[in-house]
Amino acid sequence: MATDIARLSFDPSRRYTGVVPQQGRVTLEAEQGEERMIAARERRLELIDIIGPAGTPDDGYEVSSPGPAVLLVDPGTMYVGGNRVEVPAPVDILQQPDWLDGPGRGALFERPRGHVLLTVREREVTAVEDPALSEPALGGPDGAARARLVQHIEVRGVESANCAGALAEDIKSWATEGLTYDPATAELLSNTRLQVSWQTPAGGAGPCEPAATGGYLGAENQVIRVQITAVDAAAGSCELIWGYDNASMLYRVVVDGGLATVTLQRRPVDEHHWPRAGQAVQVLRSTARLRATDGVDEGFVAALGGHVGLLATSYDPGTKQVSFPAPIPNEYVDGRPTYLRVWEQRVTGVRPGTTFVLGDTGVQVTLTSTGGPLRVDDYWCIGVRPGTPTEVLPARLLRAPQPPDGPLVWACPLAVIDISRKAQQLTVREDCRRHYPPPVPPSGGGCCCTIEVHPEDAKSGKLQELIDAAIKDRQEQGRAGRITVCFAPGRYQMVAPLVLAKNHSGLRLKACSDGVVLSVFPGAEERFGQGMIVLTDATDVAIKGFAFLLPSVPRVDGRVRGTPGGVLDARMIRGINALAIANSSIGIRPVYCMNLEISDCLFEFPLEVADTFGVAIYPLGTCREFRILRNQFRYPRPDDLASWLEGFTLTDTAASMDSLTGKDTAGRARFIGDVVMNAAIDDSEFTENTFSGLASGVFIEGEVGLVRVQENTFRNCGFSIDIKDMPHSGPDLKVDFLDQDVDRRAVTAVRDTWTILTTERARSELRLIAVTYPLPVLPEPPVDRVSRLDAENLAALRAAAAERRRAWTEELVRKLAAEHPRRDGDGERIDVLGGLTSLPAEMQRAADGVGELFALSRLEESVSRPRVSVVGNDVESGLQLGGASALILFIDRRAELSAATVTGNRLSGSKQYPVAFVGGFQNATIVGNMCLTDKEKTAISVSDMERLAVSGNVFAGVVSLPARQNVAAPGTWEFLNDVKP
Repeated sequence: MATDIARLSFDPSRRYTGVVPQQGRVTLEAEQGEERMIAARERRLELIDIIGPAGTPDDGYEVSSPGPAVLLVDPGTMYVGGNRVEVPAPVDILQQPDWLDGPGRGALFERPRGHVLLTVREREVTAVEDPALSEPALGGPDGAARARLVQHIEVRGVESANCAGALAEDIKSWATEGLTYDPATAELLSNTRLQVSWQTPAGGAGPCEPAATGGYLGAENQVIRVQITAVDAAAGSCELIWGYDNASMLYRVVVDGGLATVTLQRRPVDEHHWPRAGQAVQVLRSTARLRATDGVDEGFVAALGGHVGLLATSYDPGTKQVSFPAPIPNEYVDGRPTYLRVWEQRVTGVRPGTTFVLGDTGVQVTLTSTGGPLRVDDYWCIGVRPGTPTEVLPARLLRAPQPPDGPLVWACPLAVIDISRKAQQLTVREDCRRHYPPPVPPSGGGCCCTIEVHPEDAKSGKLQELIDAAIKDRQEQGRAGRITVCFAPGRYQMVAPLVLAKNHSGLRLKACSDGVVLSVFPGAEERFGQGMIVLTDATDVAIKGFAFLLPSVPRVDGRVRGTPGGVLDARMIRGINALAIANSSIGIRPVYCMNLEISDCLFEFPLEVADTFGVAIYPLGTCREFRILRNQFRYPRPDDLASWLEGFTLTDTAASMDSLTGKDTAGRARFIGDVVMNAAIDDSEFTENTFSGLASGVFIEGEVGLVRVQENTFRNCGFSIDIKDMPHSGPDLKVDFLDQDVDRRAVTAVRDTWTILTTERARSELRLIAVTYPLPVLPEPPVDRVSRLDAENLAALRAAAAERRRAWTEELVRKLAAEHPRRDGDGERIDVLGGLTSLPAEMQRAADGVGELFALSRLEESVSRPRVSVVGNDVESGLQLGGASALILFIDRRAELSAATVTGNRLSGSKQYPVAFVGGFQNATIVGNMCLTDKEKTAISVSDMERLAVSGNVFAGVVSLPARQNVAAPGTWEFLNDVKP
């Protein structure tokens, strides 16, 4: 509440550190008040320097929902803007002890998602509100007041599913309320301003009458308080009240049954302070409990704002009553104390920029705003003295518009929640709290840091600079020269991607707890088209323990042009551009990197992903010694499947010499087609990762060496594990099988498989987008696995590719005829063309052109030996796509000692495609798996093998396996497996 003060003398810009008493001098109340404010501000700034804008040292203020329509904040401590607050017991946000007059249950369920915030307000409490402050021995007069922090747990409606996005929405919303949020101090600053001037006296100067000057006309030393009580946004005006004595005259009152008369519980100090008819007053509710240590409520803090009215009758000293011309609102009688605050005058229809006079004081004020509307409950304390009538305290009120003296408000995020109005369910989506000190990692998992960085380094743009400086200063190379950058817990709102080049080799980026979140600063998204971390030609880099909130980046460089005379003609280019996407969302972009470890990270895609191509880890070129360990890749709607989002994607890339040398100009269409950057992966593993809600989990299409995929979990993904080495563009299915005595089911399985590999729409769209995605800026043009396709050499290249494809197709057909001989009762040969093409014509032409482009770029025999191990994975393919396979392993080149090991996996799915397909390897073992699908659908299809073992599996669905070669009867694999069609 307002206190009876003489002036406010504190001014932080003077940088005083304390008040120094002098002997024989008068002690002023204003000096004691200034001493308190200096100390409070210094304490807040010190705590911000140590802790930051917000932080909990004891895991306090965690938000949880133990039941329907219940949202609790757990006990503990929180520092907000340098203010320490605590709750001793769990707080139900609908029954907050510091917000007794807060919004009801209905307000909580107005929006499907909410951002839970802790707001802290500094309030002054007098003996009227807390009787314990009165000294009975004085016989009535009170002494000093107290300052108290009042906490509100608020839920603001938002659209974003993550903390960074929700806070960005709040900042925009606060701006519409006339507030500016300072992230460095967590303070909500008002944009409303007030300036004092003097009323010009009536009359004019003459020969016998000197010119009159304005000034304060009162006879008493005063503090005039001006406070905004209502804002009419439609009319562009506000209502305010003002009063003498800092409007400190506050009374507890009893409201009569008719709600129009109130009885003061104590008498005014003298007759001069009797409320009079026509005087402005406020009726205030109790807003916060003042509870003693034994649990008894001994007082209640009065609300800052309330019902404003003009008294109909003056104070009656006999009955101690005053009355209103109309009843006050019912909610002001709620069983808790009601208060009456006495002002002098109410002023309505005040417009920003308009000057108005405060009664007959001679003081006039002008309200303005630096942005947004005027803010309700803002107040200013204006000191005036009759001895110096043309001066005010503080003097700056006369010189320029000044911010309000209060209320002081701070805010910090606690959580993002999902709200189901129908089910009355509240679900915590993300914890937004910051911990201080950082949680101590378990033994052996600590950070041996070369340097430590903090969230403010990301927002200020210093993160790259600090890492570069640490790299520059290292004295050793190799393992001895490894640099570890430890990230302190908190949200890192990046203003630019981290770029790690060859000189960053040996770098470790390590989160010191699971509370390190990397996100993009709102408004900076366009800089992240290549990802949040971009690595080029870097070796021996580790990225561990981060939560990546992947941004939605508007695409500005999506259209392409074919290089003149190249493989891609105008129709193909139209097909590619028909897939021009609106947004991209990329996490880590390694380019020609080796020995890269990404572990214990979370990659979460944005909630709204319409027309968005997203890849969590999106390498380019050659990948050697990649270790992708214990990460989570997820789309936040677990029951949905996002059609263009992928966990790990590696494909050949169509480029041009201009793009390799950085000559492409931003804003124009990029040329592609005369250069192919061939993809390759070797000695790499994917272990104990979780993929959910994605179109693809692990998608590799390039030259494959040793790859291990083990102990991963895939939930509701489309093509979960898809690894192919395909230098050819596929067999000509129009002629390959028409004259062959091949098993009908085998032909169907081969047809469906090639549909997936070459023409299925979802895969083809993803492939076209991935292979034509723009290149990052490269320090120098790569030379490894870069193929030039000059126009003058195309004819020779096409002839060589056609002959190679013919020979491979002839061998494939021979092997399939041997593996899948026609059985009795198979009937007529089937048309293998049925249902193949699902792409629009131009897009299909584009897919064929890209396939030819890559076939031409890989005419030289590869020296790598594909060895793919898929062990112990749990895969449930998503059902939303037109087709979905849990496992695809395929090579279409004759590689000596190539091998596929598929062991101990649980693979399930349905729709029209095989749950699992393995083909093209020289050697393969398929042992101890479960492949489950709908009746009459294909559980597994295996073909084009030289040496194969299939045993100990459970197959639920149609099985297409080659005939057993060089074994005694029985000659089928079904004998060694449990097959239930």
